[in-house]
Amino acid sequence: MLLTLLCNFAPMAIWAALFMFLGESSDFATALYHSAANFITLGYGEFVMSRQRRMPGRIEAANGILMFVVSTSVMTAAVMDVTKYHHAPLQQESPRKHARARRRDARLGHTLALRGSGRAVA
Repeated sequence: MLLTLLCNFAPMAIWAALFMFLGESSDFATALYHSAANFITLGYGEFVMSRQRRMPGRIEAANGILMFVVSTSVMTAAVMDVTKYHHAPLQQESPRKHARARRRDARLGHTLALRGSGRAVA
C-alpha cells in the first residue's frame, strides 16, 4: 500500500515540476500543493493558472483519476490474493474432514444398528 501511495505521489511531483518549468509557480511547495489538488480532482481554485496553461491542470486531473483506479485495482488484487492464500488450506482440509466424519458416522451408525439387533458388537 505504501508503494501505491509513492506511485501516486511521484506523478504529482512531476506535474509540480512541470508547473514550475512553465512559470506557473515560483516555489516547489506551492506547485506541489496545486498539483495535489488537481491530481485528486479536488481543485480548490485558490491557485489559478494562466489562461493559456489551463489544459495541463485538466490533463493532470484525468491522470489522477486513472492512477487512483489503477491503485484501487492493485490493492483489490492484493487483498484477493491474501484471502485466497489463507483460505486455500481450509478448502483443502475441508474435504478430508468431511470424508473422515462420514466414515465415522457410518461406523457409528453400523455399531448402533448392531446394538439394536442384539448381535455382538466388536
